[in-house]
Amino acid sequence: YATVNMDDKTIGLLPADIFAAHGKKHPALLKSPATFSGMNIRTNVFEFQVSESAMERPVSVMVEDTMRGGYLGALTLCDLNPLPDCLFCTSDAIALGALKAFFHEKIRIPEQIEIISVGNGNIEQEEFSIPSLSVINLPMEEMAAACLKKVYESLISYEFTIDSIEFPIQYVARESCPK
Repeated sequence: YATVNMDDKTIGLLPADIFAAHGKKHPALLKSPATFSGMNIRTNVFEFQVSESAMERPVSVMVEDTMRGGYLGALTLCDLNPLPDCLFCTSDAIALGALKAFFHEKIRIPEQIEIISVGNGNIEQEEFSIPSLSVINLPMEEMAAACLKKVYESLISYEFTIDSIEFPIQYVARESCPK
């Protein structure tokens, strides 16, 4: 069957490589329960890559995929000693909640903790949060349009091709983890 997808390995590699390039040593991960196998690939690759980069094993906290989940997860991270110096969130909803928790706890972003999130939500929330949220951008709308186009073309032509379209992954650096 035809597929429209993105490279889940790259989604996990990019934040690990960026944190390593910034000299980070104490990573953390706020993740929600996986709703598809790609989510596990992303977090497993992130955890593997940070260990390959001479960082500590990441502290991993399971949270709800909501802003409240991110808020509560970040409060858990604030109790750690040492405090993580970088954080990967599996959704921007989680990251936005974490930003509020760090603000309440007077943790400075990015000075004390750099944050990168999977960007799968509202782009304006990412751009206008304080600080603005750095993301691994997932082109969700473009992927949905490609799926609909593929279905439409198959129904019109009665031809069902077996092909795959892979959308590129892009890092969007903002204030929470500048270049």
